[in-house]
Amino acid sequence: MFTSERDPTLHAFCGDNRGDKLPERHGPWNETGQALSGKPMPHGLSRSAAEELIGRQGFALWRIKTDQAASQ
Repeated sequence: MFTSERDPTLHAFCGDNRGDKLPERHGPWNETGQALSGKPMPHGLSRSAAEELIGRQGFALWRIKTDQAASQ
């Protein structure tokens, strides 16, 4: 999992651990964790939807509300 330095409400999953396929226009990106198999996804996100997006475009983005971002 990654968080955008440019917009701390923007987060991403990526198929590689360096984030090479993440969109540069939203970067730089900081690694913030991992979505481990068998564990719940953060913020109630759908694992199957994230995996489908990663398979299609190499990454999946999501945004959290500003009040949630401040509490992290």
